[in-house]
Amino acid sequence: MPVLDAALRVVFLVVGREKARHFGPCWREAEPPYPAQQVQPRDNGVKLFLVDEAAAALLDQGLRSLADSPREKPAGTIRAKPGRSK
Repeated sequence: MPVLDAALRVVFLVVGREKARHFGPCWREAEPPYPAQQVQPRDNGVKLFLVDEAAAALLDQGLRSLADSPREKPAGTIRAKPGRSK
């Protein structure tokens, strides 16, 4: 997926109960891989999954606790690379 791999940031929006049975295996690196697993943003870029409660309903408790853990920076914070202005 060269177009997505060329990005510095790739965001996946996962919404709805019907996505729950697919999101869990995708998050755990299932075989064969889901297309979202194959996306590798360039230059140590960010791959971000925004997941609602319904879509995350089937995740095991260990993965759900990761989602609830405090973040290094508040949501919405812009992370600039060193030497680059915002």
